[in-house]
Amino acid sequence: MLEEVLDEAGAAADHALADPDPWHGFTEFATVYARLRAESCGVNDALGGAGSCDLGDTITDLGDSLRRLVDRAQQAGAMRDDITWCDVAFALAGVATQPRTIGLQAAPNQWTRNLRIVLDGLESRR
Repeated sequence: MLEEVLDEAGAAADHALADPDPWHGFTEFATVYARLRAESCGVNDALGGAGSCDLGDTITDLGDSLRRLVDRAQQAGAMRDDITWCDVAFALAGVATQPRTIGLQAAPNQWTRNLRIVLDGLESRR
């Protein structure tokens, strides 16, 4: 099951890399990726290196795709150029949230609000 979820993320990355608009492609990938992290049991652990499944190649490929997506968006001037693709990986990982924090209950689909904030912060203002 976990491999299928990561394959879905990989397919989203491939689709995004084929999009002629680098920012649109990146945001579409980011949405699928964040949704999968928020809704799928075990994905966060697997992407963080925990677990016993042999998903190393799949995770490496996903990282390579993310790096290419970020490079494309930055080269097009659509994404801030003062961040690295690694920064983007951690920012997207932070979109998925726990159900509670500091006594607050997360809104339904809180991850979509978090993603919008992250994307707004990544987008170039040029």
